[in-house]
Amino acid sequence: MRSGVPFTVTDGTAATSNGGTATPALVLGPGQQECVNGHSSCFNAAEFATANGLPYFPGQLRNQYRGPGFFDSDFTFGKNFRLGERVKLNIGANLYNIFNHPNFQNPAHAWEPANPTTGVPCSTVVSGYQPTCGQITGQAAPPTGPYGSFYQGLPAGREGQIQAKINF
Repeated sequence: MRSGVPFTVTDGTAATSNGGTATPALVLGPGQQECVNGHSSCFNAAEFATANGLPYFPGQLRNQYRGPGFFDSDFTFGKNFRLGERVKLNIGANLYNIFNHPNFQNPAHAWEPANPTTGVPCSTVVSGYQPTCGQITGQAAPPTGPYGSFYQGLPAGREGQIQAKINF
């Protein structure tokens, strides 16, 4: 179990000195909201504005916001049987994400006004702009599984494997 991973809401319209668009957005009010699952909004996009012409962190601390927490439970059990004086057989199973608890990634945090002239935030659905600002769009992969630790293709659901080992 761990708390949510920190992130900074960036302004998708303000260019930095190196040509990127990683300037934090200007905070107008309390932006953090309940960020617990895929149906909740992690921040209110209407509480931000463009940071054009402002310093690197205009009213926003680095990693000020937090994404959803992470919870995972793995379970392993086994039984040893003697096959001889020096030989043992171990039969068991490994269960990953035994409670089948979903975990979610950080929300889309690139703030961009849907209409740069009026400053309407990205939470307003306008053709050509991503309306997912502040929304969680994917599940997080578990850190362990039958394929190894932090394997990129780990599924998020419950998994299990059986095992047999001969120790001599």
